[in-house]
Amino acid sequence: MMTQRTVTRMLAVLFIVLAWSACTITAWGGNETTGEADPDATTAVAGSPGRADGPAQSATHAEVSDVAAPETPDWSDFAPSDFVTPPDFETNVDYSEWYETTLLGKPEDNAYHAYAEFMPGPDDESGGKPEWPELRNMFSDGDRQKPPGPWRPEEHPEWTRSDAEVQALLQKFRDATGHEGYAQPVLRAASDADAPGGDDGLLISLLLPQLRAHRQLVKAELADSWRTDGSGRVSAKRMMEAWRTALRGAAHLSQGATLIEELVALAERNLVRDNARWALHHGVVSAEAALAAALELFAKYDHRDPDPILAVRGEHATAMDLTQYVFKPAEPGGPLRLNRERAAKVLSGMDSSKVDQDAALAELAELSPKNLRASVESIDRYYRLLARQLRLGYPQVRAADVKALREQHVGDDPWGRLIVPDLGQVLKARTRGIASRRATQLTLAVHLFKARHGRWPASLDELPAEHKGDTPIDPFTGRNFVYRLNDDGPTIYSASENGVDDAGRHSPRWDDEKAGDSDDFVFWPPQP
Repeated sequence: MMTQRTVTRMLAVLFIVLAWSACTITAWGGNETTGEADPDATTAVAGSPGRADGPAQSATHAEVSDVAAPETPDWSDFAPSDFVTPPDFETNVDYSEWYETTLLGKPEDNAYHAYAEFMPGPDDESGGKPEWPELRNMFSDGDRQKPPGPWRPEEHPEWTRSDAEVQALLQKFRDATGHEGYAQPVLRAASDADAPGGDDGLLISLLLPQLRAHRQLVKAELADSWRTDGSGRVSAKRMMEAWRTALRGAAHLSQGATLIEELVALAERNLVRDNARWALHHGVVSAEAALAAALELFAKYDHRDPDPILAVRGEHATAMDLTQYVFKPAEPGGPLRLNRERAAKVLSGMDSSKVDQDAALAELAELSPKNLRASVESIDRYYRLLARQLRLGYPQVRAADVKALREQHVGDDPWGRLIVPDLGQVLKARTRGIASRRATQLTLAVHLFKARHGRWPASLDELPAEHKGDTPIDPFTGRNFVYRLNDDGPTIYSASENGVDDAGRHSPRWDDEKAGDSDDFVFWPPQP
């Protein structure tokens, strides 16, 4: 059996639909950004009042304009035709070599080596590194169900002790995120030769990076930035340094070739954006110089989304590799049929509560050579079309469309159903992340407008050109985010999955658990 420390690519695929839920927006439990004024011109006092009481229902102004969706980003460097060759069961395809030479980058300035010096790694030997500390802060405290905000060291002794203990690690983390590129070398667990594919060089035996430690340090860095000084204030400069560190770290994970790395990066980015909106709420970032610096920071470090084809190609290669492994003839020129021993080894890594392994083996054994070749063609076609759908995205392609694509191509295929997941929820999570990125920068732009003009913009059309582009666009609708203005200030929200303005009734879990019949997600004011 596979040991607990080995996370294979097969399991990453099978559990990806569950992992995406970690990427929802809310998650409790000398200045480099600009050459202008110090953003610490305004700081927040712990416990300072702010508005977070939800959108007012009696708006004096509402905007839902019909703005054309922006063009798809230029991802021409990665064409859908750049997928690995499917198996023909006659000539062996080395999928691990293709993965290493084609998907994994080889950056000269590779942050992986900097991370590996202090973070737990998938190939670490016991006792090779200091024991990882137990990190306690506002994001790890299970008893705290509050949004981020200023905290006084004397009121949280456990957080204070943990914060002091983690400072050396945080400095190493900051330094590591300063490297430009990131690529984990191909690693396999020597102790897992009996794991599925472990003795055959399969992609499913490759080790993924230790993503938990990376996310823990992002949370620790953000929590540290909310710590008040002796006068009870939070530093805007320190907070923006934390945002920059976290966004750089997330950018590294986005360079990975698996969906799970992309989703963890998305969760980290969403947490930074969430913190930024709460920093606005608490007045940490309020002066014109601080708002301008924050916008410049996000424009530099949170300005694009990774091409989805990167992860899709990795999952496609894994599916092709498994297919060749399970069905390749034992002897050259031999009959094309199921290798039961290999299939049983692969199935042993799947969730037995969801997969009846004996029934699956029996069904796979009935596949004729003709049906098997048809299965390969269908799986291959599915992933190529999936890449195009994910690139196009909302509002043209929705989660239901991705689910329908899978059903169309592998719904009747016993092998395809086992190894091809429904990635509609991944598309939805990506789109929520795009909405979070745009709405956070839009919120900052609206606040900067007020700082400069002494009033809120009457409509989003009043924003200067540098704050337009795709920033005001709700990716779920292709139109502007809903912008309502009343005596208390603006409310900014996404129409979410149903694409309908439900009057800004906030649904914390979007359309997963609607607030009545509303799935609107309110970005400003921030919702507890």
